[in-house]
Amino acid sequence: MEDLGDALLLLRHTPPPTFGTASIDFHPQLRSVEHVWVQWQPWLASEGYMLSSRYHPGWVPSWTIPPAQPTDHRKFIYAVRVADNTPVFLKVCARDGLDRELVIVSRFASQGVRDDPNNHCCPLLDVLRPPLRDGEENFIMVFPMLRALFDPDPDTVGELLKAIADLADGLEFMHEHNVAHRDIHYRNVMMDASSLIPGGWDPYMTHTVFAEDGNPRHIREIRVLPRSRVAVKYYFIDFGLSTAFTSTEGRGYVTGTVGLNRTLPEQSDTVPYDPFPADVRMFGDMLRDWQTVSTGFLGLSFLDPLIVQLRHDDPSRRLTATQLNVELKALVASRSKLFLDTPLRRRYTERSYTMAWMRFAVRSIGNVFRV
Repeated sequence: MEDLGDALLLLRHTPPPTFGTASIDFHPQLRSVEHVWVQWQPWLASEGYMLSSRYHPGWVPSWTIPPAQPTDHRKFIYAVRVADNTPVFLKVCARDGLDRELVIVSRFASQGVRDDPNNHCCPLLDVLRPPLRDGEENFIMVFPMLRALFDPDPDTVGELLKAIADLADGLEFMHEHNVAHRDIHYRNVMMDASSLIPGGWDPYMTHTVFAEDGNPRHIREIRVLPRSRVAVKYYFIDFGLSTAFTSTEGRGYVTGTVGLNRTLPEQSDTVPYDPFPADVRMFGDMLRDWQTVSTGFLGLSFLDPLIVQLRHDDPSRRLTATQLNVELKALVASRSKLFLDTPLRRRYTERSYTMAWMRFAVRSIGNVFRV
């Protein structure tokens, strides 16, 4: 179906499939939380999604030390969409209550919304309804395989500002659609790196290209293109704590202190607060952390006045998401091209920036001759 909202409605009224009756012998190296993926593998294959060989019945490892795997197999896992060999991530969403996360991400994947250039919510590609697990009913959400925002780092200040501007657009877009994310943090923003790393990468060893045959001799380093030469889009992920309202007039207050950022002054499990200014504060905290923590970036002090307006302890004094976007665009427009091309540097790192400064010098000279 073209509209995921219609597909979700149909899934809710369709009985879930069932497991076969054949017993499965699980390899001892598989954790107990991985067993369900082995059980689901034949069904997922019939739906057009292939898991790695680790989850095929009868799997036997070809190494003495197991490779790195996701930290929580119960919730998400890597797979390949068979139809076009596209790498994806599958995330389990328990069917309890209103399936809040699934409802919200399907809203942003619906017709008329998903293709909006200001939509920076992680695209929902598909929704599956797997067989019951321990008597519980679940959905599986299918997402593209995204990559951490700073893996690798942007090369220039301008490339980082492009990411910030995209995310500011996305925050305003969410708020215009009356959705508060409620868990904005650097771990919950990622990028579509398919054009940045055209050869792809291993989902668990992200600096290498995935060897489909599992032969370690076929593993090679990824090839990364400059962000300035390709289209990179940035996304918010993980809407498990998000709240959606039916209209601007229908917005209400929330409670809760669960999330990656628990430092907001208004956060409370008992006293209701407005989640929209809370989102803005979290966005400001994220920008601050990108320049102040020990692994943060140098040369971003020009963002300080904006960050102050986002981080007021009084929520009523903070900028709205729309005002944030206006201020940020004006701030970026006030920077010279020379400044935007300045190499982006970490505060403390063993990385050498010699080549970055050499490229900066070449670009600067080229700009002079183009004037």
